[in-house]
Amino acid sequence: MENNYSHLGSVYMQKGDFEIAIQFYEKSLVIKEKLGDIHGMAKTYGNLGTIYAKKGDYERALLFFEKSLANFEKLKDIQGIAKNYGNLGSIYYRQGDYERAIQLYDKSLGITRKLKNIQEMAQTYNNLGLVYVRKGDFKQSIQFYQRSLEIKEKLGDSQGMAKTYNNLGTVYFQKGDLEKALQFYKKDLVISEKLEDFQGMAQTQGNLGILYKEQGRLGEAENLLLKAYEIFTKLGMMPDAMTAYGALQDLITKYRTRGDEERARNVEIAIG
Repeated sequence: MENNYSHLGSVYMQKGDFEIAIQFYEKSLVIKEKLGDIHGMAKTYGNLGTIYAKKGDYERALLFFEKSLANFEKLKDIQGIAKNYGNLGSIYYRQGDYERAIQLYDKSLGITRKLKNIQEMAQTYNNLGLVYVRKGDFKQSIQFYQRSLEIKEKLGDSQGMAKTYNNLGTVYFQKGDLEKALQFYKKDLVISEKLEDFQGMAQTQGNLGILYKEQGRLGEAENLLLKAYEIFTKLGMMPDAMTAYGALQDLITKYRTRGDEERARNVEIAIG
């Protein structure tokens, strides 16, 4: 029964229906705790941490990832330990504690290298790339993203490739190289659309919208940002939804600066 609950939790998490996913994972967890299934508990704590991270509830995500790590440590499951170091690193990254994030990512990378788990290595390289962008070290960031991309291309990991293309696009956007950023965002979007990865599509639509806004292509920016805002809101991904909302508010200001009150009001109505 607990396996059915876990499976349904994973299905609804993939669909982006986080509240229903949480309900199934919690039902699964009750049974696993009664059975003393430490490995199952560790995995479910990790899944709950992932959902709360997506929802922007970082304190709760941290709590579940720490519980997951503690259970994997009891089992001396070094692969599970490495994964949770990475998960915890991602939370500290989102909270702005970049040095702590790097420490945890390095711990994860040390284990995955020993295990020759190249898929997890690729993920950690990608995560380190994200941190170095925030630190303003674009050269180091691009190097980590390229390492990640090389592995994902060898593995044929289309979804992973799409995420790294998106991240490379963001680096070049921040460097001011909008044309190169555009190339990477478009590569990402093609893959995300093929995979029907709505979260990935929304991320890239939002980034493309911001890029077009900077280029003065306001109509194209509006279309993409509204799509991204709608998907993020529907999926309950509120930090991402608020980023899109902020970009749309800036777009409204730009329309008014141009004297286009009608389009400004249309966007205001669309975002409520």
